[in-house]
Amino acid sequence: MNYSSLFSSILIYSSVSAAIVCLLTITTVLVLTARAEALPQHQRRPWIVASAALAGAGFSLSHLVALPGLLPGSISELDPTRSLFAILFGVAIIGGFLGVAIAADKHRIRTAAAAASGLGIGAMHLAAINALQNSIVSLNWLATASGMVFSAIAFALLFSLAPERRWQVRSGLLLALGFCAPYAATFGSATLVQVSNEGAAITVPGTLNGYTLFGALACCGIAILISRENARIQAYVQSIKSAQARQYRELSAALHHMSNGLILVASDSIIGLHNERVCELLHLEPGDVAIGMPLAEFLANAGQRLGWDDARVKRVLDNHYMWMSQEDEMRLEHHYDDGTILRICCRPMPDGGAILTYDDVSEERAAQAEMTHLAYHDALTGLPNRRSFCEAVDRLLATTPQVGVLMLDLDRFKAVNDTLGHAVGDALLVQSAARLRETCRDNDLIFRLGGDELAILLQPKKRDDGDELGQRIVAAFSTPFMVDGHTINIGCSAGYAVSGADENSGVLMQKADLALYCAKAQGRNCAVRYETGMMEKAIARQRIEADLIRGLENGEFELHYQPLYLLPDQKLAGFEALIRWNHPERGRVAPLDFVPLAEENGMITKIGSWVLDEACRQAALWPGHLHVAVNISPVQMRSPGLVTEVLQALQTHGVEPNRLELELTETAMVEDGQQIAQTLQTLREIGVRIAMDDFGTGYSSLAHLRDFKLDRIKIDRSFINIEDDAVGALAVVRAVTSMANDLSIQTTAEGVETDEQLTRLIALGCNTAQGYFLGKPMDSATATAIVHEWSETNVVPMLRSSGSMNRFGLTEA
Repeated sequence: MNYSSLFSSILIYSSVSAAIVCLLTITTVLVLTARAEALPQHQRRPWIVASAALAGAGFSLSHLVALPGLLPGSISELDPTRSLFAILFGVAIIGGFLGVAIAADKHRIRTAAAAASGLGIGAMHLAAINALQNSIVSLNWLATASGMVFSAIAFALLFSLAPERRWQVRSGLLLALGFCAPYAATFGSATLVQVSNEGAAITVPGTLNGYTLFGALACCGIAILISRENARIQAYVQSIKSAQARQYRELSAALHHMSNGLILVASDSIIGLHNERVCELLHLEPGDVAIGMPLAEFLANAGQRLGWDDARVKRVLDNHYMWMSQEDEMRLEHHYDDGTILRICCRPMPDGGAILTYDDVSEERAAQAEMTHLAYHDALTGLPNRRSFCEAVDRLLATTPQVGVLMLDLDRFKAVNDTLGHAVGDALLVQSAARLRETCRDNDLIFRLGGDELAILLQPKKRDDGDELGQRIVAAFSTPFMVDGHTINIGCSAGYAVSGADENSGVLMQKADLALYCAKAQGRNCAVRYETGMMEKAIARQRIEADLIRGLENGEFELHYQPLYLLPDQKLAGFEALIRWNHPERGRVAPLDFVPLAEENGMITKIGSWVLDEACRQAALWPGHLHVAVNISPVQMRSPGLVTEVLQALQTHGVEPNRLELELTETAMVEDGQQIAQTLQTLREIGVRIAMDDFGTGYSSLAHLRDFKLDRIKIDRSFINIEDDAVGALAVVRAVTSMANDLSIQTTAEGVETDEQLTRLIALGCNTAQGYFLGKPMDSATATAIVHEWSETNVVPMLRSSGSMNRFGLTEA
């Protein structure tokens, strides 16, 4: 066997192995110790123990691995028992003092323990030498002692550094010097002699030494892996803690900035959480509520601030215990003397505790009250509105045998809005409401139903109560109002009705409305009481309205034509179209019986459109020098589609515009003068002729003849059908005809019934005439026949059929 080569291999193997173990031990001790000092105090102990044990074991193992190569030219083996003792001795003395140094808070204790750990390294060397077999070691005790002192100083210096610098990599040099100094001093001065072992089998020191090396490496590796894994776990734990800390800060901020107060009560009735808003809402001092305070103490403090006596505090506490024991959430509101309203909510938790919340709902309740007020009151006048009126009538009818309702409507209110503006109109409504409050009795309820429509609800003590009140109100509204410097004269129309047996609010209000309608029909500015029969008339009106719609759809309307003659030559000039209604049940209905109703419900626009179309269709069958006159309702004149309807009728039937003459009353012109003037101007630009009907009976004014460009004035029959000695009427006719001639306006006399009247009109210079003496209204066939006879002969036709003859021999339909 080549012992020289074997000895060299052992030396290299031992030295390299010892260096690796020593380096790993130093590195691992640095890592574990740094980890231990980075942890909180209560988490350090396991890491201090691990660091100290690894330091003692690692340094002992590295020394044992190096021993077999100490004797050049010899082979040494380690005794297992004494080797284990050396390792345990190193763990105890080195690791023990090192652990004390790491855990110590005081500088002196830490330095002394570190120095003792350094001395322990030298003592461990002596124990390790004793583990050698087949060798005798002779030590230089002075050198050994010097190495131990050097090691103690190195360890003391290491632990005198600041914590953040103590376990850096460069600090490992002090740890390495502290370990290597006693090793080098001891074995550098020692004498080792191998004991003769002739005849014995030479064993390569690989078994126990290899195990020792493997154990050292495994301990260091496991320690490093544990440290790295722990670092990862600690980083994860730290991230969780950071997230929890952030959540806690956010929760604290949320609790602090909550608009409502919050208290968390545990199952043992101890307060576990609260925010500052509780103190603000309950007017508490900071010490009146705190974490860990019993619920009873908190409620006692709150009760003291609120002025509660002990009995009330106990009731409140008992209520809280009861609420916490229930499954459902409890809500109640507490009203303070200063008007504050606090809503308290107790939400039980499964574990027996509860969450108490406190909200200031004062503004919310005020807003709800305002919304409720607006839902039942008029925003302008402050009076109760229609909704409130209907509910009040129903309530009163349910408890009172006789209820009276007075419906009011302000006369000429629309004119105020149109001329002075809505701001003045609103101010007038406010003053009207105030005047009603002054006029009515204390127990009378006043309502504004909408627009200028008002109502009064009263409990009449006698039959005439409502009548008397209505008269007083009409009289009160006859006094002018002063609004923004304007003196405004309006009136008031009133309709009064008293509830009958088993009548509901709808019937009562309908009766009062009918009475109000009658007051308006009687000229306004008066009070009318509902009388028996008004309802029946209203029902009849509704039937007529329905029949009007059906009649227009079924073709029940027709036009009759009354001829107009030129004066003085008595030639046929044209016809006036007059509507007739052939009702299937009532027979022929006169225009006065349905035209006003059609104007009220708006049907007149559809009827008037049909009249225009039918009149133009008939005129297209007559010679071009004859014109047709059509009466236009004021409602039609205000319709924006009138001009379009006229153009459509003319174009559809091919009638020249100058053959169509539109007649409207002077009253209609005055009601909306500006708009009417614009419409008339547009029609005249088209070529349609305009006539003023019933001149002299309305708001007759010479200014109207100037403002409205007219083609004809029709003098009302009341000035024509007069006695010969009626000087005033004759003067009017003379003045109108003379003025019209000067203005180049044609005149037509209506209602001519005698030859004397016709002769007088010719003498006065009237241009055209119509009336029963000249010809009654006739159907279209008769009118067309007369037109053809007149056109063929240009003379008065002779009587060709039975029937009366007119002044010119024309048969009458």
